[in-house]
Amino acid sequence: MVSKEVEKKYIEYKLEGWLDSKKLYEEKIGTLTEKTIIASFKKKFDISHEDYDELVEKHSDIQEIKARCTLERKKGFGNIFSFYKWYKSQEKKCGYCDTTAETLHLLFKEEELTSKKFTETLHIERKNPQEAYSSENCMFACSLCNNAKSDLISEENYRRYFAPSMGKFLEDLSKNKIKNEFKGE
Repeated sequence: MVSKEVEKKYIEYKLEGWLDSKKLYEEKIGTLTEKTIIASFKKKFDISHEDYDELVEKHSDIQEIKARCTLERKKGFGNIFSFYKWYKSQEKKCGYCDTTAETLHLLFKEEELTSKKFTETLHIERKNPQEAYSSENCMFACSLCNNAKSDLISEENYRRYFAPSMGKFLEDLSKNKIKNEFKGE
């Protein structure tokens, strides 16, 4: 079992890229004494191969989260660690229509929804597009809600007039109550 301190260090090292880049690792930690960066990490924190594998599995989403932390988001959240903490604390559903990431995945996989532009991935939505990215101003939104709201409709008006209908549409589509076919198909 890995201690919380070692787990925290693993997250820090992964977010900073120290376990992914020999150059970054050597700049921060010093010359490698083991053959690999990972072996050096395990030695430094005295953890077994099994414990390391457990960390990797538990935090397998770090690379994805890192990729979503743009410079603008990093600046708004203060640093990548705050962004990571916020991201991990969010329910994996649209903050407007309440459609889950799992439902969106199935709708796109089963081609109930198809698009050249949009995917099943939840977007990081700024509730007020005039304000910076921050934990108070951000939430997850499905591509349909995020793009329908855009910077044209306030959060309050979108929730009141559009979100319930979008949620109902996606729910009915996922339960095969309706089809989303275009004329000529």
